Amino acid sequence: MNDWIGQVTFINVGYGEAILVEISDPSCQDGTFVMLIDGGSAEAAEYDGNDTGRIRTALYLEKQGIRHIDLMVNTHIHEDHTCGLLSVAEEWKPRVLWQPFPADLWTEMGQLRVTEEEADGHPKHGSTSTADKFRNALNDYRRLCRLVTGYGGEVVQIKPQPVWRSISAQVRVLVLTPDPETMKLQTEDMIQLYREGREELLPVLDGRMNHVSLAFQLEYAGKRFLLAGDLEAADYGKIFDGQSMESNWKADVFKVGHHGQANGLTQDILKKIEPEHAVICASSDRRYRSAAPEVLKILKEQQVEPWFSDCPDVSPDTDGLQPHEAVRFRVLRDGRLQAEYQIK
Repeated sequence: MNDWIGQVTFINVGYGEAILVEISDPSCQDGTFVMLIDGGSAEAAEYDGNDTGRIRTALYLEKQGIRHIDLMVNTHIHEDHTCGLLSVAEEWKPRVLWQPFPADLWTEMGQLRVTEEEADGHPKHGSTSTADKFRNALNDYRRLCRLVTGYGGEVVQIKPQPVWRSISAQVRVLVLTPDPETMKLQTEDMIQLYREGREELLPVLDGRMNHVSLAFQLEYAGKRFLLAGDLEAADYGKIFDGQSMESNWKADVFKVGHHGQANGLTQDILKKIEPEHAVICASSDRRYRSAAPEVLKILKEQQVEPWFSDCPDVSPDTDGLQPHEAVRFRVLRDGRLQAEYQIK
């Protein structure tokens, strides 16, 4: 018998995010409720030749013996969150896909051409172009929704609500974002992009996409995980249209928004959350200045222990950090929270 009753695992997908939630639940297949939040990148260059333990989400799930997924979540449409979900959905066929856009928006979307394409016309992953990365993400999001609905699954738009909702017999969530007005603008521009062929909107959509990230509290056995997607610090002020919901911000584990870049966190936000642990999904090469020293300083000043999905070199915070495939938080049977790196 396991000594844990639930675990939340941040998979080392390099620059990207993939979060696996496993909760003991006799009503679910194999006695476990399984939720996957984002899937990391699909680009081979993100994984090939690295020595820090990076691993594709689908391979990690296979190695862990995951046989089903009850709920898949795509927090927003960016290559490092969306594209790794496609191969997972093909193999595990989740019945429900949560995402922030209107559920039928994908039916408006056509195939966007990227700089390089495979012979069959599908986008070629691995381009260093930011524009191509975003086009790949949009194309794969469309393919993901089509795949899920094709085998009888359901694509669901998730909106913020000031009430907790149960997603299994043991787990409940509180959806905090995206801000409705920002989402309305993003949806309208997406429709114009495809209906009118207005590709000049692509940089606007790309730049706004972080701000429509799904962010939510996940609560199980008295422990809370605040999972902030790619939210930037300015986005927190729009939660529930500015209503005071600070008691619902508090969490034991906080996944810092936007890969721990300097614009992802402020002292005031961290004081409202009051976490014991913070997770930063920064790549070992610290792309886009992820795991910013300014963020690490804020965590240190408030005595919050940092954990890293990959192995960024930000001394002294990461001194001695070993290559690992994931960082995992377990809720033990006695109610304690245990944190550990899953060494490669």
